[in-house]
Amino acid sequence: MKPTTLLPLLALFLPACSDAEEPEETGYEIEDVESSRGMGGSGFGGWQDWWALNREDYLAVHQERESPSTAVNATNASATVDAGVLGQMNAAFLEAVNDSNDAEIAAAAMIALARGGGDPSESMTALSARLASSTRAESLAATSALSQLRTADSRQLLQGILTAQDSALQYFGRKKEIPLNNRAFAAYGIALQARYQADAGHKQAAATLLWDQLRADESSAADLRVACVLGLGLLDQADPGMTVSWLQEYLANEDMDEQVRAHCPVAIADALSHSGAGAAEKASATLLELLNQKRVDQSMRLGVILGLSDLASQAPGTVAEVSETMLFLGKRSRQRDEKNLAMIALGELGAVANSERREEITDFLTERLRKDTKATQPWAALGLGVMAWQMKQGGESIDALAMEELQKSFGKEKSLPLRSSLALALGLASFQSAREDLAKELQRAKDPEFQGFLALSLGMLGNHADAVQIQILMMDSARQPQLLSRTALALAASQSTQVVPALVTMLAPADGSKPRVAEQAAILAALDQVGDQHAIAEVFALAQDSKAQQSVRAAAFQTLSCILEQGAKPWADPIATDLNYFAAVETLNSEDAGILSRP
Repeated sequence: MKPTTLLPLLALFLPACSDAEEPEETGYEIEDVESSRGMGGSGFGGWQDWWALNREDYLAVHQERESPSTAVNATNASATVDAGVLGQMNAAFLEAVNDSNDAEIAAAAMIALARGGGDPSESMTALSARLASSTRAESLAATSALSQLRTADSRQLLQGILTAQDSALQYFGRKKEIPLNNRAFAAYGIALQARYQADAGHKQAAATLLWDQLRADESSAADLRVACVLGLGLLDQADPGMTVSWLQEYLANEDMDEQVRAHCPVAIADALSHSGAGAAEKASATLLELLNQKRVDQSMRLGVILGLSDLASQAPGTVAEVSETMLFLGKRSRQRDEKNLAMIALGELGAVANSERREEITDFLTERLRKDTKATQPWAALGLGVMAWQMKQGGESIDALAMEELQKSFGKEKSLPLRSSLALALGLASFQSAREDLAKELQRAKDPEFQGFLALSLGMLGNHADAVQIQILMMDSARQPQLLSRTALALAASQSTQVVPALVTMLAPADGSKPRVAEQAAILAALDQVGDQHAIAEVFALAQDSKAQQSVRAAAFQTLSCILEQGAKPWADPIATDLNYFAAVETLNSEDAGILSRP
């Protein structure tokens, strides 16, 4: 379809709500504490939410897996821990899972046990016994841990949970049926297990199972169906043709739940991540046609934008048409979320467009940064940052004038959320000319959220002197959990070798004093994100300390589970990347029942 036929029709279907008269932002509406998955709270929609879900791709704090085919039952990190120490930890994990009466400790220990590479049979027995817990979070943690155990027995049990077999129901005690949330978790687990298997037959079997459940499920809640759709996109198949055709069939079926269909575009893009340009371009054309249809649900339109953005680098033949559409939406759409996501899509597209189109996109984003509302300006800034980051990966550089405009806006703006997004964009772009301005601002900034984003930006710029300043700020932030986590991430992004030793010193001061309970929890949460084997001794001692608060011991077990996962991106990270959070369900992001809220 030609842009000239698409754009006038698009104008007819744009929602008739305007953000032109929105009041200027004066403060933050951000999650209180970021989890190890990068999300906190249950609300979505701001640029901070987009960043929390996608930051793993940009910060490079975790080392990417070399290949899904290299995955084994024991994680890379557990293989590097001293065998004797690992044996002691696995024994403690197993004891906590078997004997602890505290649901938080048991839940955290289950994930650690699955990642520790201990005896698979003992682990399987202990984890499956916890499925019957009356505490929902504990039962879901058991399902998640079984997924990460990655054995044939755990895979068989997960299949039974997903399909609600009587053989699996017996593990759920007196419950008359397997809870829907556990079945959704099993769907994610089956998909992620298959993702890290090299066998094509295993991947296809998982795809068939997920597709069958997607079609069969008639639950009033959409959780299981959403899990099946997202799972189909996670399989990392060399030949995803059949899987993509199923997803396209479901997407095209207007009788199906729109909330579920809204996740199909991103799942299609994910499934095609290793396919040729032909398949990706065909998928892009289909998604563009969907944007041109009447009565398309808004969450579906947002999913299409995310899917097209995800396909940008894979479908060079459609970049011109897709970017034309995004330029139109970015300027003319009266639906704020649609307009904002178009800015990110343009950043992705600009990185792979030809020089003429790239210049047009750069000029457009720069103009939106100057002239749009305070609600959209951060997205324009991040669009430029994303474009610059993507181009840098390919050995190219974005137009310096655009970066100078970002720096100029950072200096003159008053809104802290906007200035935070500008700082983040400058960091993503590795624009060294802005380093001095950012460092000076960090010295005088008082707002912890603003300080956190300034630190992240400077961390990405990687200057040693800034790392020293960030470390000082981090060690003074034990009572501000979010700032502590962001400064720790900043140091990790800067490749500082001091971040873990500094956090360990905060957790176990040399003078023998103990931080307050809330401070211990905040330090452990920071170690969840950046910790490595050098923190094991102190964290393990805290997990075993019977005199410590139960909540602190649970947090220590969780930190150990995260350390054992190091060497790879977080287990559930593929679900979060480019997620259509406007169609979220409980099992994605709720605090006690969300797969993305798990360590």
